[in-house]
Amino acid sequence: MYSGDSFFTLSPWGQVGLALLSGVLSISMVWLTWSLAKGRHLAWRLFLWAIGFVGFIWLSPQIYYFYYWVLIDGLPMQVVIAPLPETERLLDVLLLRKHTLSIHGQAALCLLMLLAALAGGLDRFRRATHQEGENSARR
Repeated sequence: MYSGDSFFTLSPWGQVGLALLSGVLSISMVWLTWSLAKGRHLAWRLFLWAIGFVGFIWLSPQIYYFYYWVLIDGLPMQVVIAPLPETERLLDVLLLRKHTLSIHGQAALCLLMLLAALAGGLDRFRRATHQEGENSARR
């Protein structure tokens, strides 16, 4: 399914580096989403998730291009990000309309970031439930 993906044009060490870069970026985005969403209302958490995810889709191609630029001799240094991600690009990711390693990885990140945004409200929920339990115990 991924045979034409640029990941497979890299050497084994290049592939390991790209996987590590993707892991670091993903963990960073999930952590950032969770930390910004922590304790906020659901609408804010979903807004932060959406902004973070669109921002990742928008800016990450430049980071990945820079990685390829370091590995591949003769690759010109250039800006590869568009002014804003197109709706079609976002729908490709959200609806898994294209079967590429990049789209599938971004869709997985989208889900993890959504879960992190939702988990950011667990502390608020726990405090409210705990406080409610204390209030009923006092009565």
